[in-house]
Amino acid sequence: MNDLSFKGGMDIKYGLNESFTLDMMLIPDFGQTQADDIVLNLTSIETKYNEKRQFFTEGMELFRKGDIFYSRRIGGQPFLYESVSSQLSPSEIVMRNPSETFLYNATKISGHNQSGLGVGVLNAVTQEQEALIIDTITGISRKYITQGISNYNMVVVDKDIGKGSYISWLNTNVFVPEFKHMANVSGFDFKYNFSDYEVFADAFLSYINDKAGTHTENELGQRLNLDFAKLKGTFRYVLKNSILTNTYDPSDFGYLGNNNLISNVIKLQYFQYTPSKHFNEITSDITFSYENLYKPLSYSRFEASGNLKLIYKSLNYIRFIVNVTPVVKFDYFEPRVEGWKFKEPTAAYAGIEYSSDFRKKLAFKILGGYWQASRFNKSTSSIRFQPHYRANDRLSLDLQFILAFLNNNIGYVAKSIDSESIYFGRRKVTNIENTALIKYSISNKSFFNMRVRHYWSNVNYKAYYLLQQNGEIMDIMLSDNYDANVNLFNLDFSYSWQFMPGSELSVVWKNYYSVRDQNSEFNYFENLGNVFSYSKLNNLSLRFIYYIDYKMMKNIFLNCDLF
Repeated sequence: MNDLSFKGGMDIKYGLNESFTLDMMLIPDFGQTQADDIVLNLTSIETKYNEKRQFFTEGMELFRKGDIFYSRRIGGQPFLYESVSSQLSPSEIVMRNPSETFLYNATKISGHNQSGLGVGVLNAVTQEQEALIIDTITGISRKYITQGISNYNMVVVDKDIGKGSYISWLNTNVFVPEFKHMANVSGFDFKYNFSDYEVFADAFLSYINDKAGTHTENELGQRLNLDFAKLKGTFRYVLKNSILTNTYDPSDFGYLGNNNLISNVIKLQYFQYTPSKHFNEITSDITFSYENLYKPLSYSRFEASGNLKLIYKSLNYIRFIVNVTPVVKFDYFEPRVEGWKFKEPTAAYAGIEYSSDFRKKLAFKILGGYWQASRFNKSTSSIRFQPHYRANDRLSLDLQFILAFLNNNIGYVAKSIDSESIYFGRRKVTNIENTALIKYSISNKSFFNMRVRHYWSNVNYKAYYLLQQNGEIMDIMLSDNYDANVNLFNLDFSYSWQFMPGSELSVVWKNYYSVRDQNSEFNYFENLGNVFSYSKLNNLSLRFIYYIDYKMMKNIFLNCDLF
């Protein structure tokens, strides 16, 4: 079945004065945004994708302070997207369930004045999203709201206090009237440089009020960070301490890996910038990381890592990387149930990276590594190869090949309805990703880019286990098949023409194929051949930007005989 749809939107950028700029979008369309490099995520931590929408990448320096703002939340996955299947009766199926929310509008004002005072205000309103459910017996359809009309707001006030130092106050707020849901994060971000040293600190409070019960209502949560660093000299160091309480949750508008964590880091650094006989630069560091669970206070992990980078006279460089987990660690998040833990064995990683001089026409970078655990015969081998070719000032080609092979990887699979039984699996995971980017400039005002990516992830389970309270695992038989085979192919083609200063015409064509099944026995080439036989999405987008000189237009109208 082929569906054809049209979208349109309008953007406005206006300089309020020499210090502050107003940006607005009305019913925006992000059809020209490069597709995400989607991956299969088997971990307990949400995949964090880079922001590529122009509105949320330009003029965002103020909003990035404090690390409580993740712009992908605006227009992201609806709150109740994952819960639709649990709302079905035995005879019902889901016909439509949008994986993203659409915007009515977004506005931001940002800038710094001459006295060093910065102000940033961002507000966005997203539309209501709903899933369509149909009863296969009666044919009756119904709608299930996955997210009501939502308002996202952020305010930043920043004061430059000289020598790269600043103090900032930040606040984010998400309000969903339909769900009677409000999430708020507020706090301070501070950095002070003196002599050869730097002190960084921040403190934030999070609060969620959810009267409709669509989210877990949290208490007040806290996040505290304190860093001290020596910035100059041959020998330097960084000391970091971070505390995230078990109730800290900024995820409505921000990104959160894990909370309920106390982290301490010591990094010792060496910088030698004086050229020697063979090298232009030598840099190295050793990092020690120690983590505890915040509540209850319990040991989590201890790791040590280091790297040595040597830059040759030719500007080629080689880098050596090591990472060691010398004692067993406990993962309190992989079980996906509070109060449980998984005992991880000791392990070690070694890697090496080499890069040639990218100023030359032909250059490349290669990184290879191997990781081995002391139990279960767990290991990972990986390689990343990135060749680059610049034919001339107009044409360039960038390629990237990534291969990762995880043997006897052990992780979460499922849990019982009452969460009393948690099942893990031992699996073989193969990840292969190939990307090509071609850039060609017809002139200094006209150019095109073409990007092609194929991603394959194959998960084949060899055994299943029942997690024990002490973090160990015990053999068990499961009848369900949890194998996974994810095959993704996308092509992005864009052409841009700057026909006048500040004015631009651009065309983007996106082609996307997706396969998700359990055919774990297929090899790479079988998957590559099959991907084009499955679901396909074509998107053609046209964008027209015309720069209007307000002062010039004002003079024209004032001098017009009609006035």
